[in-house]
Amino acid sequence: MSPGGDHVGIPMSDPPALHVVEKLWSGDAHCDADAEEIELMFHCPGCKGFHSYRIKGLPGRPVWTWNGSLTAPTLEPSLLINGSRPESRCHLFLRNGIVEFLSDCYHDLRGTTFKLPPIQQP
Repeated sequence: MSPGGDHVGIPMSDPPALHVVEKLWSGDAHCDADAEEIELMFHCPGCKGFHSYRIKGLPGRPVWTWNGSLTAPTLEPSLLINGSRPESRCHLFLRNGIVEFLSDCYHDLRGTTFKLPPIQQP
């Protein structure tokens, strides 16, 4: 992650709702300019695990459009996890910090919405 509390060039005055993960293919990350791949992650209460959106990556890998907000993020298009496995599929939209679980999700939160909470700081 970026030093100094600034992630992908965005001041962190409010607690973010997404984790920022910056990677070099060597596994090291030093600063935003060095990152070859940047992902935004959040904890999914339906799957009880983390999902991520790639917002920067090498050509040939999917990249989502992001509105630049860590507190009320919008990422497009929808996120589909385990699309070919209905028994563990999670499909959602994230718009203005609101997660909308679509009806093809396997978990009990399908068809519902929730606001991303701020990340709990240790």
